[in-house]
Amino acid sequence: MTSYRISQVAERCGLPATTLRFYEDQGLLAPRRTPSGYRLYGDETVERLKFIKAAKRVGLSLDDIREILPVWDHGGCPEVRDVLRPLIEARLADTDEHVGELRAFAAHLTRARQKLDAIAPGAGPCSSSCEFVDSEEPQLLQITDAPVGRPGPVEGGVRVACSLDGDGQAGRVEEWRRLLSETIDHVRLANGVRVSLPMHTAGRVAELAAAELQCCPFFEFSLQLGGERLHLEVRGPAEAAGLIEEYFVSP
Repeated sequence: MTSYRISQVAERCGLPATTLRFYEDQGLLAPRRTPSGYRLYGDETVERLKFIKAAKRVGLSLDDIREILPVWDHGGCPEVRDVLRPLIEARLADTDEHVGELRAFAAHLTRARQKLDAIAPGAGPCSSSCEFVDSEEPQLLQITDAPVGRPGPVEGGVRVACSLDGDGQAGRVEEWRRLLSETIDHVRLANGVRVSLPMHTAGRVAELAAAELQCCPFFEFSLQLGGERLHLEVRGPAEAAGLIEEYFVSP
């Protein structure tokens, strides 16, 4: 039987070693140990990690994956399909709900832009009588990874791990930094940060936040349109403070 050290498995699977240790803590992996305490993995671990990555790509939580793995270990494809299908149906329903929210928010932004475009060049000072200011209440869009009827992912003591590999995580940080280069201001919160951006960034912010939840479900995002700015709030457990600083505070 072929045996691999943790660094070798990490390289073969495109995952950081920290993620493998996290999966072990979560009961998804059970490596053997050498007499000196080093972790050893077999070919079956590589196959299991491929399955875990595939399940993460369709938005399944680690709790879902933990329940599926015994079926994957001992059953055939039909049995795995029967367990996976209702979970994916639930994710589809949740995604459809988010799509509806994003479309409504996009329509709200379009109306706001139309009101701004209608302001005459010689108009006086902006005040509460302005059609844009005195129109609709700000719309709030919450984006989380929690399926309907379940608690959100931001809770005390949540373990923090990103399922992206090293290159993928670096690329995601770069995407956020490009977007946040337009930051107007930011305020640090007790468990996160509030970033103000131009309104035209709303679509990209929502898209990137939804993508982020696929690999980092411990984040919680909210978008709010107020005045002429889009306000993005990012929150997470205490263990995510370093990631929030790295990802969302414009350098």
